Amino acid sequence: MNTNKDVLLIDEEINLYELFLALWNRKVLIISLTLIAAVISVTYSLSIENTYRSQVLLVQSDSKTGGLASSLGGLSGLAGIAGITLPTSSGSGRKQEAIAVLNSHQFLESFIIRHDLLVSIMAGTAWNKDNNKLVINPKIYDEVNNKWITNSKKPSKPSLQEAVRNLRALLGVATDKKNGYLTIYVDSFSPHVSKQWVDWLVQDINAYMRNDEVTKSERSLIYLNKQLNKTSISEIKNVLSQLIKSETQTIMLSESSSEYMFKTIDKAIVPELKLGPRRSIICIVGTLIGFFLSLMIALLHVYFRPTMQTA
Repeated sequence: MNTNKDVLLIDEEINLYELFLALWNRKVLIISLTLIAAVISVTYSLSIENTYRSQVLLVQSDSKTGGLASSLGGLSGLAGIAGITLPTSSGSGRKQEAIAVLNSHQFLESFIIRHDLLVSIMAGTAWNKDNNKLVINPKIYDEVNNKWITNSKKPSKPSLQEAVRNLRALLGVATDKKNGYLTIYVDSFSPHVSKQWVDWLVQDINAYMRNDEVTKSERSLIYLNKQLNKTSISEIKNVLSQLIKSETQTIMLSESSSEYMFKTIDKAIVPELKLGPRRSIICIVGTLIGFFLSLMIALLHVYFRPTMQTA
């Protein structure tokens, strides 16, 4: 007695016509499973909130960020004679340092604290267009009483380390190797939040690098003034005076520029178009997966059920 499995295999080759008929006889199963997959895909795609990306295009500022070495030039030799070693950091080195700072845990942690972003990062789940605010998950944070919800699985208040990890997943820093331009972007449920955070990041990294340069120059001034008071050699005094003048100029330039490290080429805007999700792609892929799974189930039904009946 031939089974369906025997009919489909002729000389160890698949009889495509019989296979088609076998699948056709199970078209209700295939169509049903495919429709179920399509419904699940549509439901899932609609449950995903829109995300928006705002970005800013930056270029390294023309501010003197090289310290003494960039401003003294020919005095480096005299400074060496005086026993003073000048810094050799280049503009590109300062830029790489700024990018490293921007990605550092310490900077991002301070960024979260400074702008009070812990609730937005850890409990924000959607964007309310009517009031232009992030929707806070009430299961995570109680906005009425301003407290975190306690459960048995984790502490009531998220840690800053966890917040930094989540923030890193939302932001990105990319450098154009051809022209050196820097792009900073932030993804968020709210287009307005995305734009605001990008602006804050640019302001904060400029302020951080400016304050760092001023602090270094102030320390140098203290040291140079001490050395000036100690020496009686006129040549060394001349070198020290030039160094003091240079450091003073560095402080003045730093404090007078809001775009100390990076200058904005293309400002961040509130995006009108969403970044994701691509719901049509999700629906198509989900439906195709359901269709192929239904074919596999139908084939298993064809090959194994007759054998079980014969047994």
